[in-house]
Amino acid sequence: MQRSSNEPHDHEPGAPVRVKLDSGLVLRATTDTWDDGGATMTAELPWLRVGTPATVELERALRPGRIEWVSLRATAGEPAKLVVRVAFDAGRTSIVDTLWRASAVVATLALVFIGLHAL
Repeated sequence: MQRSSNEPHDHEPGAPVRVKLDSGLVLRATTDTWDDGGATMTAELPWLRVGTPATVELERALRPGRIEWVSLRATAGEPAKLVVRVAFDAGRTSIVDTLWRASAVVATLALVFIGLHAL
């Protein structure tokens, strides 16, 4: 933890702080560094952990996997974007995905049967 010669003496690195945003949101964090020019803080996202199981819904398919990494993209004047990589489990699909595919096959067969029956 870096300290400046002009930092307040009543703060220690890791001290809890609240950052109030103009939107009204309050971010709870801990201090890393601070000086008269600004402060660096760290906020935990307890609901987001590398290795946590996650399921991605993509094009009506559910793909199970695990959170592989997390990053943040920030550009001046734009909202910050949380970037999450989910590594899919090899060869596994969820039961919902399996049922979805099965129902699509049954619907297709039913349409074929109705079409053949109409001949």
